[in-house]
Amino acid sequence: MENEPHIPPVEKEKAGWVGILTSLVVPIIGIILYFTRQKTCLNPRTYVLAANVGALIGTAYIVVQALHGKPVGSLLPLYMFIIAVLVLLYDMRKNR
Repeated sequence: MENEPHIPPVEKEKAGWVGILTSLVVPIIGIILYFTRQKTCLNPRTYVLAANVGALIGTAYIVVQALHGKPVGSLLPLYMFIIAVLVLLYDMRKNR
C-alpha cells in the first residue's frame, strides 16, 4: 500500500458565469448543466435558479403580450419554468 501513488482530492469549482448567463437566456441549458455538473460543481443549484429567472421573464413576457391582445407565440417559457421548479424541488428533497 505504501507504493500506491497519492491521488489528490478533486477540487470542486463554482458555477461559471457563462453557464449562468446561458441558463438565464435558455432555461433548458440550466437544467442540463445542473444534472451534468452535480458532482464537479460546488453550487449546481445556481444553474437552475438562473433557469427559473429566465423562464419567469419569458412567462411574464407572454402574459403581458396576452393582456395587450397580441398573439402569444409559444408557451415554452412557461413549461421551462415548471420543469425548473420541479428540478429545484428535487434538489431540495435530495439535500435533506
